[in-house]
Amino acid sequence: MDFKNQIYLLTREGQTERQVRAALEPEHHFTLAGVCRETEQLRVLLDKTAAGLVLVDVDPEPLERLADLMPLINQYMYSRFVILTRDVSGNLVLRAMQAGVRHVQAKEGISAELPGVLHDLAPESPLGGSHGLVLTVLSASGGCGTTTLAVNAANEIQMAAKQEVLLVDLDYDYGAVASYLELHNPYGIAEVLAHRDVIDYHLIRSTAVRYGERLHALLSPASANGMASPPLRTEKIEQALRACRQAYPMTVVDAPRVGLDVAATLAHVSEAVWIVLQPTVKDIRMTKTLHAGLEGRGVPRDRIRLVVNRYKKSRQMISVEEIQKVLQDVPLALLSNDYASVIRGINYGQPLSQAAPRSLLRRNLMDLVAPLADQLTVRFKEQRLAHAGTDAGPAGAATQTSSYSGINTWK
Repeated sequence: MDFKNQIYLLTREGQTERQVRAALEPEHHFTLAGVCRETEQLRVLLDKTAAGLVLVDVDPEPLERLADLMPLINQYMYSRFVILTRDVSGNLVLRAMQAGVRHVQAKEGISAELPGVLHDLAPESPLGGSHGLVLTVLSASGGCGTTTLAVNAANEIQMAAKQEVLLVDLDYDYGAVASYLELHNPYGIAEVLAHRDVIDYHLIRSTAVRYGERLHALLSPASANGMASPPLRTEKIEQALRACRQAYPMTVVDAPRVGLDVAATLAHVSEAVWIVLQPTVKDIRMTKTLHAGLEGRGVPRDRIRLVVNRYKKSRQMISVEEIQKVLQDVPLALLSNDYASVIRGINYGQPLSQAAPRSLLRRNLMDLVAPLADQLTVRFKEQRLAHAGTDAGPAGAATQTSSYSGINTWK
């Protein structure tokens, strides 16, 4: 079933559920994909699989239920919300429209009016209603190679999964993504975060600049418009990333030198978080502090991976065993020290797949991103099968997760 014709219903009244089912029964165009009794249950459904249309029964306290509904409307901006109520007073309709509700449907008119309303409101979805994945790349300190990793991870994922990837540059100081890929755009992530209205799919797509067919970027204010760009409004980062998930199958966030609060916000919206460090005493200490801070703010431990950049097998002052001991046996991914290949890519404005396709560093990166690329491929294959009405396989297949194992991973 297509995303736009899939419907979720939130109601505590059996009579309302029966009315909706009866109205939809002759409508082969729509499918009632889920019925829930509580707002949190609806959130779980929308997180798992988006629906084009959401019907919400706001009785017996319409204004209070509408206030509870507003966060969902802002979060799942690509779903069209319709409220069902016995109260169709002008005050409720006005409040509903201000909240972003698309239609107020009187319950007495469900049978005769609801099918026509749904036909008028059914949206189109560029992603088939699916939610994209997010990878956040954090840094232990300045100059540890976060941007190099983020750029090349985004590029390798789009090549492996054959899906569009958005690269978001949150480096307010340098904005090295634009320099690395030789990109220019007067607008970027700062303008998105400064947007007064809801940040949605269209805003993300129209602001991103294209590097290749499947690799796009939201540039840092440091490179997009210099000193003229507005400051980063970090309180809207979560809303922006949720819009990115609607707009792109995969989003990679380059986030060096961000504070712990911003890092935790990014981590909570991401499927994977990488902390990049060099094998130095300073970086190891900073990584330990950052890792503990993220865990202390409720980020699941298995979501975080530590990536040791510029590692040498020989003549390494600090051994892998010593790093592992300090970082309390957190799995480490090791990236080879390949300064020449990285500089070649930066000078030519090319990712490693073009500048140094056979380099050891590139092979390390391919191993590192392979589980995410596989997860992305599996997710969208199952989405297509589900929308086509085909059995996607055994229960639980859609919940396959990455183990981040590879030849360059130390456990």
